[in-house]
Amino acid sequence: MRSLSVITEGPMRRRSISPAPKSATDQSHAKFSLSASSSSEMRRNSTAAMLQQLRRNSMLMTGVISPSARSETPQSDVPQSPVQEELHSDNDGDNLAEESKVREAVRASIEGLREKDKRANPYTKLVGTLGEGGTKASTLVALSTLQASDFTQSRNQALFLHADGLKRLVRMIGSSDDVKARVEALTLMAALAQTPEMRTSIIDQDGMETVVALLGDERTPAPVIDRALAVTAECAVQHSLRREVRLKHGLPLVLGFLKPKSKRHATLPLEASRAMAALLESKANRSVVIGLGGVATITGLANGAMHDLTDERKQVVAHCMRCLRQFIVTHPDALSSTAVSDTVLSVLSQVDYPPALEHAAALMADLSKHTEVQGIVHRSKGVSSLCRLVDRPGPLTSQALTALTHLAEYPPNRKAMIQNKLPPTLASLLKHHDEVLVGNAALLISALAQNEEGRNAIKRSGSLSMLVGHLKAINPKLLSDVSTALATMGRDPKAADEIVKADGIRLLWSLLKMEDPAVVAAAASALVPLLEPVARSAMVGRTFHGGPFIVASLFKSTNEAVLGYACALVSQLVKDPENCLIMTELGVIDDLCRLVRITKSDLIRQHAANALGYMADSGSNREYIGQQDVLQPLVRFLTDTADEAVHRATAHALSSLASNADNAMVLRDVGAHIPLVKLMACDDEVAQMAAADAVRQLRIHYVARMH
Repeated sequence: MRSLSVITEGPMRRRSISPAPKSATDQSHAKFSLSASSSSEMRRNSTAAMLQQLRRNSMLMTGVISPSARSETPQSDVPQSPVQEELHSDNDGDNLAEESKVREAVRASIEGLREKDKRANPYTKLVGTLGEGGTKASTLVALSTLQASDFTQSRNQALFLHADGLKRLVRMIGSSDDVKARVEALTLMAALAQTPEMRTSIIDQDGMETVVALLGDERTPAPVIDRALAVTAECAVQHSLRREVRLKHGLPLVLGFLKPKSKRHATLPLEASRAMAALLESKANRSVVIGLGGVATITGLANGAMHDLTDERKQVVAHCMRCLRQFIVTHPDALSSTAVSDTVLSVLSQVDYPPALEHAAALMADLSKHTEVQGIVHRSKGVSSLCRLVDRPGPLTSQALTALTHLAEYPPNRKAMIQNKLPPTLASLLKHHDEVLVGNAALLISALAQNEEGRNAIKRSGSLSMLVGHLKAINPKLLSDVSTALATMGRDPKAADEIVKADGIRLLWSLLKMEDPAVVAAAASALVPLLEPVARSAMVGRTFHGGPFIVASLFKSTNEAVLGYACALVSQLVKDPENCLIMTELGVIDDLCRLVRITKSDLIRQHAANALGYMADSGSNREYIGQQDVLQPLVRFLTDTADEAVHRATAHALSSLASNADNAMVLRDVGAHIPLVKLMACDDEVAQMAAADAVRQLRIHYVARMH
């Protein structure tokens, strides 16, 4: 048998256990000579030497220890990637059902033990030494041996539970006066809590009640509290155990250990913060901690830990960031204070520890959705810290990109990103094999391209051709993100020419046939600015086989964005008379009128009105549209929404439709002149001119009718 490394909780350490004898006879003798051997060693040597010898002898029990299971590298207390974390469910029904299944499996495993296994149960003797059943030395040896056991195996779990091991362990933790024995017992319990079967058994044995009692007892020594907090962190993976801590009033106790108010608390923040991060995965626990002022406590601990960044303090910061992330879903307002944002920005700029940075970047990705936080980040010059993180590999890059995308909504932040030379970095990310990363980079490009300065920087970085190249992908999310970026960049005439030259129109047009509505809507929105020149829209209508028919088929969708951008495509295509004739024959006017009558969407209102305005340039269409009961709904567009783009498009449509005498009479009768006159006083010159022309048409036909 090869040597074995046993991993214990808390500060990571290994115990090396030498190879056991290969002879089965020797192994059997060793099992039954454990008590006599320990007694002899106690008389001849010190207690420490005896413990070391008996740990070696304990390896003889090969049915207890699995070498292969103990040769793995220990994992850090801090999650390696917050992106891969799963928040635990708060659905009591689901959790109770799962616990019931686990409990039945444990019961079946115990009942499935053979009588031979029960009689030769290697745990019976070890468990018998726990508590009052053995001396201090034998108890420590038994605990050490049990810690070395592989309790991920169902057979070992069944044997241990059959020997009443967990029951005796919980009783010992609650009653023992020996500090070292308690520490080792809690270390064992933390190891046991890493499997769902043993966690469920801890519930049945009221194990958390005992642990919480230790946390609340002022006489409990710091080493015992440290291990009790480690047990809490491991047990809090399970919903019922998180609830048990809350019901036993353990949340204020754990929160108290995050406050460095006395020597008793001075060495505990690491395990306390880890336990709190696990406990906060329950919604009810988050509500309690909010009421206890937990956000301020956690923020204060993170700030204090950054004063002297040892490895342990870095882990504390990571756990604090994880704690704060838990609140973002259910209590976002609790994180809106400047103090929280400043703390997160400090972590991003000062802490070089991936787990802490990933949690902080993910937290900032959520916080940066709020306008006030965007301003705070600008004043704190936090953009530069996030820009530096974009170069870091792994999930940290995606979180930083998401945060920067939201921050770019604030114009000064966009300028700061350009000054930090972010566009060239984004161009390099577009070459990455990770499609999620490429999609996030594309969305940030779209956010940066909201103004001319950003679009110019993106053009100089050479990103456009790479964005168009990604339109050949098959990942719907990536296609949607890239199309969104091209839609924003297409507002720039030179960028639009470059996209067209890279075969962007054909590739985007092919996406209109996709089943995913998000892809179709994004592709249509990207095509709209590219078809702005009439010559180009005319070319598309004549060159692409079945092109107008594809656009007309989009009106069968029930997706609001698809319908809105389908209307926008029509408004671009029908600027060409031949395309207008084709779209009319395809019955698009009926689709547009139907949408005008029923829609509540400003996106559809704007583009449907615009499309009808262009199609009404044809005299026969103008008359037909007026007969479809859309004139009064169009007039309501001017009063039902404050959207300036809708007002501009509606004024354009009414101006075209009012050229028909019958339409003008209906518009006058429904009072269209009243909102149109008000629109003439707006700041939008295009809307002013269209409204004025519509009023002029109404007056001309009204005067003619009077005569």
